[in-house]
Amino acid sequence: MRVGRVEEVGTDGEARAVYDGTAPVASDWPNPEAIQSELPPVQAFSEELLPVSFRPLVRDVAERMQVPMDYPAVVTVLCLAGVVNRRAVTACSGFIPARSRSGRANPRE
Repeated sequence: MRVGRVEEVGTDGEARAVYDGTAPVASDWPNPEAIQSELPPVQAFSEELLPVSFRPLVRDVAERMQVPMDYPAVVTVLCLAGVVNRRAVTACSGFIPARSRSGRANPRE
């Protein structure tokens, strides 16, 4: 590896470097740290998290593709989000969103 520094800028605007032949020595680097390969525990995906109308579809796709239900469930919900495109608003129970200027419950409009 060649290490250099900018010496001058030529008339064409290009920087010219002079290489002094020194390179970083391996002993200058810190010792590598071990990469932690353990993941924190998470709850298993529950079918009850999906809308009732999606459950048979997600279950069928997961079985046919031999993948966990998480994968087709995420894709299905994302497709719904793309189709709905902010035309539906969900709210946690007990929370009433503020109305926007347009009179809709969605504060982003």
